[in-house]
Amino acid sequence: MRPKLKFLAILTIFLTIVQVLCFLFSPNLFGSIVALFSQIDSGKDIRINILQNVGFTVPTVKAAIMWIAIIFAAIIFVGAFTSLSAAYLANYVGIMHSRNLRNQIWDHIMHFSKREIEKFTHANLITRFTTDIQRVRHSVTNILRTLITGPINMIFGLVLALLINKNLSLILIFLLFPISIILGIIAKKAIPRFRRETKYYEDISLEAQESILGVRVIKSYNLEAQQENKFQEANVGFSDLIKSNYNMLNIGLSLIFLFANLATTALLATIGFINRGKIATKQEYQDIIREINIFISYIFVMIHGVLSSTMISFNIARGIRSSKKLFEILETSPSIKFIESDKKITNGTIKFDNVSFAYYEKNVIENVSFTLKPGETLGIIGPTGSGKSTIANLINHDYETNIGNVYIDGHNIKEIDTVSLNSAITYIYQIPALISGTIKQNLLLAKQEATEEELIAATKAACAYDFINNFSKKFEHELETDAANLSGGQKQRLSIAQGLLKMPKILILDDSTSALDLKTESVVKANLKEYFKAYPLTKIIISQKISSIMDADKIIVMHHGKAEAIGTHNELLKTSQLYKEIVAVQLGGQSE
Repeated sequence: MRPKLKFLAILTIFLTIVQVLCFLFSPNLFGSIVALFSQIDSGKDIRINILQNVGFTVPTVKAAIMWIAIIFAAIIFVGAFTSLSAAYLANYVGIMHSRNLRNQIWDHIMHFSKREIEKFTHANLITRFTTDIQRVRHSVTNILRTLITGPINMIFGLVLALLINKNLSLILIFLLFPISIILGIIAKKAIPRFRRETKYYEDISLEAQESILGVRVIKSYNLEAQQENKFQEANVGFSDLIKSNYNMLNIGLSLIFLFANLATTALLATIGFINRGKIATKQEYQDIIREINIFISYIFVMIHGVLSSTMISFNIARGIRSSKKLFEILETSPSIKFIESDKKITNGTIKFDNVSFAYYEKNVIENVSFTLKPGETLGIIGPTGSGKSTIANLINHDYETNIGNVYIDGHNIKEIDTVSLNSAITYIYQIPALISGTIKQNLLLAKQEATEEELIAATKAACAYDFINNFSKKFEHELETDAANLSGGQKQRLSIAQGLLKMPKILILDDSTSALDLKTESVVKANLKEYFKAYPLTKIIISQKISSIMDADKIIVMHHGKAEAIGTHNELLKTSQLYKEIVAVQLGGQSE
């Protein structure tokens, strides 16, 4: 927590203590007032008696009225002011702390590599970024307010009771023992339940996310009932656990109320036993009435403190659990560090030097070596899971090599300035990551200062201009979440246009034309050459289709994580059996 918020938190605690003291002063004052009603026949105005009883000596009724008004007004004003101020500050501290925490976690996640993202999973990160931060905010607010007032009510209530009557205070002390035992049992059983509650919540979020994202597939295979059963299983488990938690809490609270009523009964019985057979004077009778009222008030002040502390403790326990999950993110160091150096990308030469990469101790690629000069195109083809995209991820520095090194422009990629690396490489994925907003807003993510002419040129090169121009609002056409109102091919062409605006040194196309027909794909390939004719572009094309990579200067045939063969299309037809089989299947044996 930042210094300013720490100061405000301390101020909130101080104001809360003052508020509670104003509240605790009331039973003593009103107990005195009740006792003084029996003095009406003493010939003295009751208002004067009240003030004299609380330590004020006043000569006249007028003065008594004035002082009573001042005392009550002061108590009410101070109590109300401190209560409102403390509530405002507690909410402010909670909101600002959660905002700072959200920013801190966001910045930290932005430095995560793909390895860390995959470790936590998207659903898990979203839950932590939203629900868990909200729980932390509520916990901070509750700690500064309710969790402070509860113990203070108990402690000061007991202290003030001791000052009034030590013997009767023993009843309050004995009341704390069974309450402490009950709370201890509840806490012991509750903490593991909250862990399970969090797990159930994450399962529900994951099931909901998967069902919503895959709703078309679910409907096409008539899997609605199956998915509903999976969701209901998690939902019912979550609901049963919540009901069990609150049943346990309600039983505990009922027992606490039972002991409070028993304590009140014991108080009255004790006073009756002490004064059995005794003829009390008027003053003694007044003292007994006063003490009974005060002690009954303090019993329920303490019970209020216990109940509020117990209820809030449940929320705080959730907040602590959420805090641990958030700090788990913050304590996870990115496997790939943010680098600031003078080693920058200027041309786009790529070299793999005997590179191997293992994921969870299993080699994904092994002993891959090649060199790619500026202006050259590298095609990568192979069966699913052969390591094609891993090569691209290593070039993009999403992963780091286990053995060997990746060099760009002669610099080890681990030493290249991160901003320069990100600026020089455009990675266009098979599934475009488009956001809700206008088409123009999506394009400008790549280059915020792009002109209208640049937008038109990039979209024409990607064969996206025609369908954009058919929309009534052109570039201002609104995209839905995940661009659901565009076809797969339109999404890919828009994503390619976005990447072209960046004018990178290295362009990676990872199956990013898979949804395009052969004619459109060939036009896009020709347009890319024309678009980057001003300077040599290093291009990596990853594809399952021979037609996408057969014109490349070099082609790598990947198989089981190894570069089975490297060469041009014609060379591979002579040297690679796997490549010949792929060509035979896709082109019917056509070699050129």
